[in-house]
Amino acid sequence: MHKLSTRLKSIVINGRRYRLRFDLHNNNRDGECDSPREKNKTIRINPRVLRNPRRLMATLLHESLHAACWDLDEEWVQDTSDSLERLLYRAGYRLVDERDVDA
Repeated sequence: MHKLSTRLKSIVINGRRYRLRFDLHNNNRDGECDSPREKNKTIRINPRVLRNPRRLMATLLHESLHAACWDLDEEWVQDTSDSLERLLYRAGYRLVDERDVDA
């Protein structure tokens, strides 16, 4: 199991707690998000995206946008998450191994 999948267990978005699971095994999707009206809301990420940090960042942004604004159009969510991923990447944000960071 990837170390990140053991560190990220949940996130609160707009006052609603979402569980994070890295267990989506649908080859056509990188992630999916439950409706904020669901009792046990979950954001599921396909574990294959853990191999590509930029794709992981884009997927986390994408599904978080769904959680924040459930009624937004899919095309808008896709375009916005792609733009945010590019911005953060150009700004230098990277997934790092915690062992390489001074405490």
